Amino acid sequence: MNRETVFLVVGGDLRQNFLARRLCESSDYVYTLGLCRDYRYPAFKEIDKDGLKTIKADVIVLPLVATNDGVNVNSPFCEDEIPLEALLCCADDNTLVAGGRLSGAVTGLFEEHGIKCCDYFEREELIIRNCVATAEGALSLAMDNTATTICDTPTAVIGFGRVAKAVARLFDAVGARVHIAARKQSDLAYATTLGYEAVKLSDFISSPYGYPIIINTVPSLLLDSDCLKKIPTDTLILDLASKPGGVDFSYASQLGLKVIWALSLPPNDTKCEPPQGVLCGGDL
Repeated sequence: MNRETVFLVVGGDLRQNFLARRLCESSDYVYTLGLCRDYRYPAFKEIDKDGLKTIKADVIVLPLVATNDGVNVNSPFCEDEIPLEALLCCADDNTLVAGGRLSGAVTGLFEEHGIKCCDYFEREELIIRNCVATAEGALSLAMDNTATTICDTPTAVIGFGRVAKAVARLFDAVGARVHIAARKQSDLAYATTLGYEAVKLSDFISSPYGYPIIINTVPSLLLDSDCLKKIPTDTLILDLASKPGGVDFSYASQLGLKVIWALSLPPNDTKCEPPQGVLCGGDL
C-alpha cells in the first residue's frame, strides 16, 4: 500500500477506531472525524467539519451502517451531525468512498459528482466474520443480563440465516440448549443435523414460553403484542435484527419485559456511552 495514500475515517462505532489504527500502520495520512475520543491513537490526524476543506482524501471510509437517515453519517460519538454532503469538499473523481450498507441515495450523492463508491458489506467474507462478532456480542449481553448460567439454559433462536447460525453455534458451545425457530423445513432439518432442537416458527409464535432467552435475527415484526403477552416477564429477549427489528418494543415495555435491541454488535465500551441499543422494561 502506498504510504502517501490519504484516508479519512468518519463516524461509526469502535470498529472505526480500530480500523483507523490499522490504517496508520500503512499510511502516514489517516484523518479521523467523529470517532470515539476515548480511544485516540497518536497517529490519528483528528479534524472537525471545517477541517474537511483542508484535505483531499483518496479513500473515505464510512461506518457500518453508513447512515441511518440517508443524510448524515452514522456517528454516535459525535455531538454534531456530519452531513454526507459535507464530505464532497474533500473528494474528487479519484476518491473512493467505502461504506457498509450504502443506500441508493448515498451512492447517488457521490456518483453524481463522479466519486466511486464501494459497499464493503457486500463482501461475503466480511459478512461471515461480522456474524461471529455479533454472536460474541449477543453471548456477552446474555451473560450480563441473566441471573443463571447460559449452560443448560433453553435458548430460542428465531431465524436460521448467517447470524442465527453463528449465534446458535456459540451458545451451543457454552452448553445452552439451543432451539431453532424457522419457517423453512429445510432449515429445521439442517438444524436437527447440527444437534439443535427445531420448532416451526408458527408453533413458536403461538407458544413462546419455556425459553429464558429468546434471540431474534429476523427483521420483521414476529414478536408482536399477541406473542409478547405469552412470554414470562423474567425472559431476556435479544433482538439482533436490523431496522425495523422484530419486536413490538412499546408493548414489551408496557409488559415489563427485558428487551435489548442490539443494533450494533459487538458492543462498544460502556465508558463511551454510545446509543448501543434499545432497552425496555426489566432491571439490569
